Amino acid sequence: MVGKVVRVEPDGSITLHDDDGSARSLRPEKVQVRRPGGRGRLTWQCVSDVAVTWEQLELFEGH
Repeated sequence: MVGKVVRVEPDGSITLHDDDGSARSLRPEKVQVRRPGGRGRLTWQCVSDVAVTWEQLELFEGH
């Protein structure tokens, strides 16, 4: 599912809305972001693995 982050819940889960407006709350281990891999190609990586980096993350592709 590609969606937009709405908020981070007190329990640490991330609430997302998809294109239809449906909401889902997912654990951070289940949310992925696109970032450049070793050769610069965009790959999907778990947000909990990359959230400790200093750079601003772009969570989903623009619509």
